[in-house]
Amino acid sequence: MEDAAIGTAMKAEKTFLSNSGYLTAYERQQMYLRDMRAMKEAARDEGHEEGFNEGRAEGEAMAMRKNILALRRKGKSASEIAELLDINLAEVEAYIQQEKQ
Repeated sequence: MEDAAIGTAMKAEKTFLSNSGYLTAYERQQMYLRDMRAMKEAARDEGHEEGFNEGRAEGEAMAMRKNILALRRKGKSASEIAELLDINLAEVEAYIQQEKQ
């Protein structure tokens, strides 16, 4: 039984390899699958980078907020904080306003 199955598989392989249409279709299918894998990997890598950058921006914003509020608690004015942290006065005032709400 096993020999018959092997013989059938070998016959199918011979038929497949001798038909250029089958080979072309197979090669196109393999190329399509490789392209799909590559696109999936690229999308995953792009998503990972985007998530990393968003997380970094959020972390920086949290650190800035923390620094602004700490300086405010120490009695610094908004303009002093802006000068100390080298940021826009409007940004400092926005953080302070958010804290009041």
